[in-house]
Amino acid sequence: MRAALRRLINQGLASGVEIGHLVPQEIQNSWRRSISLQVDPAGQPRVEDIGAREDLIRSAGDRVMNRWYASLSDTRTTLLLGNAQGQIVWKRTVDARDRRALDGVGVVEGSDFSEGSTGTNGLGTSIEARSPILVRGGEHYLESLREVACAAAPVIHPLTGRIIGSVSLTAAAEQANDYMVTIARQASQEIADFVLEGANSRDVALARAFRRARTGRRGVLVMNRDTVMSDLPALSTLDGEAQAQIWDQLIPRLGAGEERTFHLADLGVSALVRNVGRPADPVLELQLSSPLEAPARHAATGPGRTAAIEPVVAPPAPDDADEAVATWWAALNRHAAEQPGAELAIPVPRGSDGAEWVRRWSIASARPAHTVGASGEPAQDRPGNGPPEQGPGSAAPAFPPLLRRRAALADLARRLHQGGGPPPRFTAEALGALLSWSWPGDLEELADLVAGLPRTSPGSWTVDVQDLPAHFSAAPRRELSRWEQGERDSMLEALAEAGGNKSDAATLLGIGRTTLYRKLRALSIDQRQIDALTR
Repeated sequence: MRAALRRLINQGLASGVEIGHLVPQEIQNSWRRSISLQVDPAGQPRVEDIGAREDLIRSAGDRVMNRWYASLSDTRTTLLLGNAQGQIVWKRTVDARDRRALDGVGVVEGSDFSEGSTGTNGLGTSIEARSPILVRGGEHYLESLREVACAAAPVIHPLTGRIIGSVSLTAAAEQANDYMVTIARQASQEIADFVLEGANSRDVALARAFRRARTGRRGVLVMNRDTVMSDLPALSTLDGEAQAQIWDQLIPRLGAGEERTFHLADLGVSALVRNVGRPADPVLELQLSSPLEAPARHAATGPGRTAAIEPVVAPPAPDDADEAVATWWAALNRHAAEQPGAELAIPVPRGSDGAEWVRRWSIASARPAHTVGASGEPAQDRPGNGPPEQGPGSAAPAFPPLLRRRAALADLARRLHQGGGPPPRFTAEALGALLSWSWPGDLEELADLVAGLPRTSPGSWTVDVQDLPAHFSAAPRRELSRWEQGERDSMLEALAEAGGNKSDAATLLGIGRTTLYRKLRALSIDQRQIDALTR
């Protein structure tokens, strides 16, 4: 194991040194991070005087760690508590021999056990990986730590989600076992619970709402009557005065559990607002949907100004909208919020069903809208003498052409089927040819194609590539090498055998799910092709 680590250090990360059969993946990852940070495997931990420095982890963890130390008094175990930077702030050793041995290799209070300083180790690697870990003997990056085993778990702040420290159990390498990880994980959770007990209940509710709201989103504000939490994109949107005005105007309009979209006119933004609190303790969550303009911000926060709030109807996309149409629908909602009262001119590609979708949106939102051609000329369905003039910057989101709706191509083709009996299914090859076509005639061209397909049976029937017009066979596609084509065929066979289940297909192929997804993208195998295999 140590020889493999030395080869990896000497030959470099790009050398292809194989270590997967020697150490777990999380240790491999940590070794590579340590090498990239140029940690010296022959070095010693750096020690700083932490003195009486006040750490949240030390004040919160002292009681928990002392209780665990008492319960482990009949073992040869050392308990360590590290802060968010990986420094040891608390240490207790049951056996004096172990204490002397660990002191000799730098495991003392004040030692820096971050990965960037000491390489792979329990305290630092659990912080870096944000997960519990067991580092056995020679898996440590420093040569001096090869005689010990460390099980550690990060302590994650229950409100902010930030790591505030790490708990570690250290023993002789030959005594390493998974139970050590269980103890470390339990101790770290007890410290997090202790932090939560000391928090104000209203702050707890606010922080939990903020953590839920910002998952995968940007431009988030969460507020109660006294406090605002914000991510960076929304940080400059509201000051204290504007927050109070928004709060006073929104709270009477939103009961607990209700949501509405509001146009905050003087602030220049629109937001989906939810009341995620309790009737006695409301909490407002704002998801901003348009950028803030500087002049509007100054106007909103000037003396004597009150932030104007206008409700905006933001109907959700219908259930039968495909992904591209649903995305366009949401963009149109945001655009409508920025253009209150104006009739919207929406570009629609020739031959598409965009006019019908514009009509449906107009009815659902109670907003006037008309279509124009994709290049801006009046469309056929526009009554009168053409669209009314609109100001600069008012162009509405264009309805997506079929080329951008290819993920729904098979479903759209089946919807367009007009004959008796069930609609057609497509083989992977036939669907691949359809997906590669540019569809200059948009949905009308697809409807003509479906109408001309030869039915091969009175019941369920499948369209193969030879059933398509000749020009589809000639559609430009990326040339695959012989190796890629063989790999693609193997993946399609595995997916078919697994009934489209990607996890099962990865198991059949003997690869990880992450590798499977990467290969699906590289070989242009999308979900619609996978679905075609199982129908």
